[in-house]
Amino acid sequence: MAVGSPVLIEGAKDIFLQHFREMKSGRGNPWAERCDTYMYLAQMRIAGWEVDYADLIVIAGYATSFAYAPRPQDRWMAHYFPIEGRDDRIAHATGYVNAWHQYRDVEEYWDALKREIDAGRAVHAPNEEDVLFIGYRDADELEGRGVMPVAIVFVDEDEWSWEGFVEWHSREMVSGWFGCMEGSCEPWPPRKSALEVLDVMAKVAQGNDPRRRPGDVVIWGIDGVEAYATDLSDLSKSGASEENGGYFQGGWRGCHNVMPQISGRPAAAEYLRRVSDLFKGEMRAQILESADHYEEATRAWMEFDRQLGRALVDMPHEEAWQDDGHRRAGADAVQGASVCEREALASLERALEILGR
Repeated sequence: MAVGSPVLIEGAKDIFLQHFREMKSGRGNPWAERCDTYMYLAQMRIAGWEVDYADLIVIAGYATSFAYAPRPQDRWMAHYFPIEGRDDRIAHATGYVNAWHQYRDVEEYWDALKREIDAGRAVHAPNEEDVLFIGYRDADELEGRGVMPVAIVFVDEDEWSWEGFVEWHSREMVSGWFGCMEGSCEPWPPRKSALEVLDVMAKVAQGNDPRRRPGDVVIWGIDGVEAYATDLSDLSKSGASEENGGYFQGGWRGCHNVMPQISGRPAAAEYLRRVSDLFKGEMRAQILESADHYEEATRAWMEFDRQLGRALVDMPHEEAWQDDGHRRAGADAVQGASVCEREALASLERALEILGR
């Protein structure tokens, strides 16, 4: 390779965009932009694994999760962090083995990134919006180096300069973390893997989220959905001023913090229907009933989106969050979603009780 010529994983950008095309054709899910799951999906497809977003987000553990911090200063990105056992569950279900390493030295990170890309493997890196490195430009002089990332928020031809890459590497949320494929394993039998996932779905919906910490101000699971609905219905809680506690910031937290989380609801319905055939009798019936309730919850969340989210069409987003009618309608939609999710959880719990789990 001539010095300064780019190294790119062949077809990686097109694979990254495949999910966007699936969404436009109706094969995807609403709000399907949980960034870490999306990057995992792209990595797996680049490596030759065929997997759907709906399956992946459920297996990862996010399908039923909800994390709500009432004020932005109280761990406002609690939902971002992965649920314990995510990588193992994906390996058990698919055979794809992912591993995370930490390279706090930027030169070590650079050398590891080049090795993976030279081998045709993309590198998953955390950020406020995760990025996937699919190429690099090497050079003897630092100013000649560059990296080629893709992310949900941008897919273009731009490189990051070496200076930009070093600045990114130094961010607190990055902390030198580096995710890549480590190989493959024999997946578990489908029924065993499904039971593992059903257990996680129930626990996380109950609020028994492994991300919970002692004294945590974050409200987890369906309790968090209900708390969110209550705060939405309080019309004094809007804007970013100190006087009202900084709730919602003109709607930004409603979009950025909620939309990625609720992409799990339609995925939950799809996954449950798919695995229901692995079970018989009353257990199968309860799994299908749970799927129906998650589909109802999806419709409620879509109404929230129409009132306060990106589907809003009759006024600018920030104005809708100051509008009494939109706020009340949005709060009612979230409350309706919480009712559906409680019914879905009850069906899921009954299914698991049949096996004594």
